[in-house]
Amino acid sequence: MLQLAALVGHDGRRPLKRAVATALLLCLTAGTAGADWTATVETETRLGVWLADWLNHIRIDQVVEPYLPGLVWMLPEEVAAQSGMKARLLEQLVHREHSPAVREVDAAGLQALVRSLPVTGRAVLERTDPRWLEANPAFDPLLRKGERLRLPERPRTVAVVWGDGRVCYREHVPSAHARDHVRGCDAAARPRWVWVVQPDGLVQRRGVAPWNEQAQDPPAPGAWIVVDDPRWPWAEPVLEQLARLLATQGPAGGAASPQMAPADVVGEALDVSGKGLIPVEKLTGPPQEFLGPRRGRLGRFFRAGGGTNPPRDLPLTASDWGVTGLLQTPTARMAPAGEAAVGMSRTRPYTHLNVNLQPLDWLEVSFRYTDVSNRLYGPAIAGDQSYKDKSIDFKLRLTKELDYLPQVAVGVRDVGGTGLFSGEYVVASKRTGNFDWSLGLGWGYLGARGNLGNPLSVFGDYFDSRPAAVVGSGSEFNLNTWFRGRTSLFGGVQYQTPWDKLILKLEYDGNDYQHEPKDNNQKQDWPVNLGMVYRYSPAIDLSLGWERGNTLNLGVNFHGRLDRLAMPKLSDPVQVPVRAEAPAHEPDWEALAHALEAQTGWRVLELRRAGSELIVRFERAEAVYWQAHLDRIAAVLHRDVPGRVLVFRIQSVDDGLALNEYLIDRQTWVEARTQYLPHSRRAEAVTERERVSGFLHPAESLLVSRAQAPLSGTLGLAYQQSLGGPDAFVLYQLTASGTGVWRPRPDTWLTGNAQVRLIDNYDRFKYTAPSKLPRVRTNIREYLTTSALTLPLLQLTHVGRLGRDQFYSVYGGLLESMYGGVGAEWLYRPWGSRVALGVDVNAV
Repeated sequence: MLQLAALVGHDGRRPLKRAVATALLLCLTAGTAGADWTATVETETRLGVWLADWLNHIRIDQVVEPYLPGLVWMLPEEVAAQSGMKARLLEQLVHREHSPAVREVDAAGLQALVRSLPVTGRAVLERTDPRWLEANPAFDPLLRKGERLRLPERPRTVAVVWGDGRVCYREHVPSAHARDHVRGCDAAARPRWVWVVQPDGLVQRRGVAPWNEQAQDPPAPGAWIVVDDPRWPWAEPVLEQLARLLATQGPAGGAASPQMAPADVVGEALDVSGKGLIPVEKLTGPPQEFLGPRRGRLGRFFRAGGGTNPPRDLPLTASDWGVTGLLQTPTARMAPAGEAAVGMSRTRPYTHLNVNLQPLDWLEVSFRYTDVSNRLYGPAIAGDQSYKDKSIDFKLRLTKELDYLPQVAVGVRDVGGTGLFSGEYVVASKRTGNFDWSLGLGWGYLGARGNLGNPLSVFGDYFDSRPAAVVGSGSEFNLNTWFRGRTSLFGGVQYQTPWDKLILKLEYDGNDYQHEPKDNNQKQDWPVNLGMVYRYSPAIDLSLGWERGNTLNLGVNFHGRLDRLAMPKLSDPVQVPVRAEAPAHEPDWEALAHALEAQTGWRVLELRRAGSELIVRFERAEAVYWQAHLDRIAAVLHRDVPGRVLVFRIQSVDDGLALNEYLIDRQTWVEARTQYLPHSRRAEAVTERERVSGFLHPAESLLVSRAQAPLSGTLGLAYQQSLGGPDAFVLYQLTASGTGVWRPRPDTWLTGNAQVRLIDNYDRFKYTAPSKLPRVRTNIREYLTTSALTLPLLQLTHVGRLGRDQFYSVYGGLLESMYGGVGAEWLYRPWGSRVALGVDVNAV
């Protein structure tokens, strides 16, 4: 092993001088294959600056190539946590917790491997490029005295770790993925999941079987691949812990890699052609050479899994009805939680405008408007406007897909609409590589062919017949029709072509279109529908289909993850940069208050000094994302306030009530934004606590004091609309809106809102729908068109506190658009509880 032991230091501000190179000591041990440089930090310094100088000295003698992704940063405080992780993993292996099917001899092999892994204290780094680190100080860690670093030579291998403790080393090939290395080591392997541990310590769990294949990055040189294989049925938490322990070892194949027993396949791989073992040095060709004979062009186009194409995710696309599915039929597939889609499809005579949401991993919700182009509301109601129907769908996942079991879901269509297209279904989906198969049983509209009986009839004659939908009861749940009547099978297949943008679909439709609502039966020449989806971009799908054997389908779908959306706030002020140093002199406190107001949009009432704490009190500080506002406040305070102030206390006056405050630990907050911190050094910089009393500090601590503003207000535009009515699909109004608040005292205020009509089409509102309730909302035509000026809100409110956890409010006036009256509220809100209880009583 070649080691370079360095005792080097740095003053933390300027690069190391080359004269320090004389402190580097070379130690050479012959007869080994690996080469590592190790160094101990003598004085505090930044990793980026220190690495750049260290690499310059290493490259004085270009014998071997240092491997920056494999840099191992070893911290004493990480040792205890990793020792505990190793001990817990060994205990699980000894007792085979959650994995009783694993043979004892296999468990013993994995135990031996884990015991051979040293506790390194490695802390995972975000990046190791010294130039990038110097340009991004927030990701550049501060090295402390006594910490050690190891920089390995660039490895040539990837290590595959089996469930019985064996490790197979294969030569790294840039185009090879995890499945290629696994099958190259053992052609009989049937891996389901792998944990790829990249040399930088990043751990990724990825599916590699035909039923769960996922897009993934190829393993880098020195990566570890932990395999979930049915021959060693370890529980997934065990394998994940093993992968995280391997992440602390550094690159596979380096000096720290475990020594294999002679029976293990080290430096060799299986040749599935049957010619025996081939030395790893010879495995330099493309990985497909070791995965069996090549298929023809047609075979590669329709491959069911594995093969030579890079692994890909299962593409999820919308059906004509907006839910995840094929064309007319749903599948059991679910998008990740947070997915949302808006789309439109046209299959004569129906045009669907769909909104699809995935609030939970197991729940899909859809809302839809359907235009029936060859049917009218009726001349007496809406003239020549075509009929519009609205509906809501639900789909729930019952089981997840496994090796040999499909994913199963149950769903209801048109659950909260008029019931024109109501139906229920149970559907199963199973993936085989690029093919995703589905088979379901439909009731109602989805099973209108009715060529099968109802399997639920075994529970009674109740399920034999299905009552007709009561058209017009759009706000009711027609539970008495669910899963009743005759049924029909439906299903099909989706195929992901080698061209990632193109997806093909084929389905058998459970509807024969001879029982359409409003006597609108359609001719069906063929029960099989064909379609294709062109993924124009990651967020836009264009679809084309041929349905019923005689009808063209066109559609467009816009989709994306709501939890990943980001919108730049172009009107927000530029954030104050954060530096590690703090000022030494007192600031202009009035200027500081103005700077805080500019950054937050809140009005500063008071600034107070209390020893090593600075208290900032805002008037009605309101925000959806509090952390962003707290970061802006802390950045201004750290820039201007002397370093002897250690804690910032942020308070808000909310209607005269003292509720809570945020405490910002200055040093912890600054460290987290000026350097990269390993997990063992990360701490919570912001804490929230209850504030039940006012200030208890002497008057001389007051730095800035302002009275609360009695008057405030805003001007802007307001828009409202009504959708789906018989007079027009969209009735809208745009108004100029002004809102004002007068506060005679902090706990009492009068709020008013006035609107002046600018543009609207409510003069088209002619039809008055029947209603059994007293008419208020249905008089919106008269409310909006009688006068250009409306007063939706004019409310007087008073709030107070009843003890520590109880609050009240009383109010009266014009409470909202078209409603006036009086009311009161009692609220029980224990501090720190996730549950509150409130009661509202109103007379309107």
